Amino acid sequence: MQAKTERTSGSHVPLRTCVVCRGRFEKGLLTRYVCPATATTGAGLVRDTDNRTPGRGFYHCQSEACGRKFPAFAGWRKKCKGEENVQTQGA
Repeated sequence: MQAKTERTSGSHVPLRTCVVCRGRFEKGLLTRYVCPATATTGAGLVRDTDNRTPGRGFYHCQSEACGRKFPAFAGWRKKCKGEENVQTQGA
């Protein structure tokens, strides 16, 4: 039986996945976008500059390639209740 490793307070770092390259990174190193607050026609994902906006988040890493490909990411439509437009605001 293995002994539990003790954690010091503050040692946990949340990991998130880039929706473009599927790489796993520390949450603070990623750019977060959230579903629009209301299901308005033409609304796209909204950049979450402080990483605290409530709602379903989508992350992309800092690579230029992922930044260019992110606006074409269409997987958010199902998670955001079928929004039509894939424009990213605040990019």
